[in-house]
Amino acid sequence: MCSSGSDMAATSASAFSIGSTISHGSKASPLSQSKTCGMNDLTARIQNGGTEVVEVKAGAGFATLSMAYADARFLESFLRARDGDSDVFKCSFVQSEVTELQFFASRFKLWKQGVEAIISSDLEGLTKYEVKALEALKVELKESIEKGVAFVQKEKVTA
Repeated sequence: MCSSGSDMAATSASAFSIGSTISHGSKASPLSQSKTCGMNDLTARIQNGGTEVVEVKAGAGFATLSMAYADARFLESFLRARDGDSDVFKCSFVQSEVTELQFFASRFKLWKQGVEAIISSDLEGLTKYEVKALEALKVELKESIEKGVAFVQKEKVTA
């Protein structure tokens, strides 16, 4: 029996711009439309991961260790690609045409000169649950992108 889902009121504001494609998590055994039991709970847990770290640290800073680890992994991947490894894929928030948004978190292929290709096919085959969640998060994400672009433009003027 499926639960009715998490109390979304407990979800942080920034979490609404975080979506998950759990159905794509295992290429060997993708999650089918019929196996979405508990998706609300699991999605809320993914969205609030950063908040949980801050709470565990009792407000004594942010998730800097997690960010440092992610930075180290990205740098290691970049160096592998620069050295000629042609099978290096990473995910990041990048300028792309994957959606109608100017920026979107996307998987991309790294190569010697940097980003070789953005993998647009990752949004194909989403479950109905994921499509609905994606459309909902685009509203918050669009606002965040607009604020970020305005900030960068303002900084360029004052620099």
